[in-house]
Amino acid sequence: MECDVLIVGAGASGSVSALSLSQKNINVVVIEKGKEVGSDIRKRIDITEDFGIKEIIEELNLPLKEKTNETKWYSPTHEIFLKSDINDLFIKRGSFEDSFEVINMKKAVNNGVKLINNAKLSKINSKNNLVESVVINKKDKYHTIKPKLVIAADGTESMISKKFSKKLKLKNVNKLIAYGFYSKTIKIEPSITHIFFDSTNAPGGYFFLAKTKNGEGMACIVLEEKRLKRRAKEYFYEFISSKEILKKALVNVRDKIKICDYCKIDQINTRSIGNVLFVGEAGRLLDPLFGYGMRNSIISGFLAGKISYDYIKNEKETILDKYNEELDEMVKDIQESYPRRKIFNSLDNGDLDKIFSLLKDKGKIEKNVMSKEVRLGLELLAPIFE
Repeated sequence: MECDVLIVGAGASGSVSALSLSQKNINVVVIEKGKEVGSDIRKRIDITEDFGIKEIIEELNLPLKEKTNETKWYSPTHEIFLKSDINDLFIKRGSFEDSFEVINMKKAVNNGVKLINNAKLSKINSKNNLVESVVINKKDKYHTIKPKLVIAADGTESMISKKFSKKLKLKNVNKLIAYGFYSKTIKIEPSITHIFFDSTNAPGGYFFLAKTKNGEGMACIVLEEKRLKRRAKEYFYEFISSKEILKKALVNVRDKIKICDYCKIDQINTRSIGNVLFVGEAGRLLDPLFGYGMRNSIISGFLAGKISYDYIKNEKETILDKYNEELDEMVKDIQESYPRRKIFNSLDNGDLDKIFSLLKDKGKIEKNVMSKEVRLGLELLAPIFE
């Protein structure tokens, strides 16, 4: 089988690439290792900012559950309510019929994209950094696909990333663990994102709680693996028991769908090699501070679709160099988040309470009387509340 563009993975970034290419009159094939789209993704609600993706959402009519500009932020003893100019987007993930990737792929297939489910990438044949063909295993039968260009959207365990690991200079830096559940019976006000910081109960991370107007909600803790002394599940329930608002919101919650997941925070030196573009988590485009990735997946998936179409039509390899250039601002922000992670990890609960107290009463901020940790932590968190 030959094709113009092969997309490996039908998750967030892969489905956006497929949808963006689906009306371009070129031959696009998507291979997905799950039996159905979204089956390898934990059913959940992801939350991301709409900054920089409004135009993409409008152009592709991407499926959103809801948007809100109201958040509540908590230190151990302080609370700040924020109404922002930037919206939080609630995005449904997984194998639900109305999930982000399922809806995107249905539209892409209706527009002519060929989707092959339950297809495991078995072998990658390359020459001079160019992928000439891939072999997939579907129900113990092997099939060869010869693409002109490959979009690698197969996550942090990407087989394509491993194939080119020396060229990517792949370096493991960190790992974030997420534990929680999706439910329709969370007892909390809808359309407000609640984010809790507590260096004792959520070391190197945070706890978030949110619910849409139709009742779909998420309760989840995100933790830095190297700082854990117990299982993430234990931190999750200990965090709930330490916060009255969480105990009330999550008492007698039924119909829970458990989430236990992780993301690798690796570093690579390029997102383009030969005729391969790396998007989303395969492109190591996760925020190393809080593990946010949905916004970056949408942007990278869209750009990869746009640039791969230009490449197919013009057949100039220099066109693919534009992909790294287009991602430059995003990558710089990711790089700047590595030292921010060190600052965040240095804050104890006393520091967090002091920072939140100062943010609530900005008129009394005097940096010369702060400890170094509070000053740096304030510079880290203050932009959120501007």
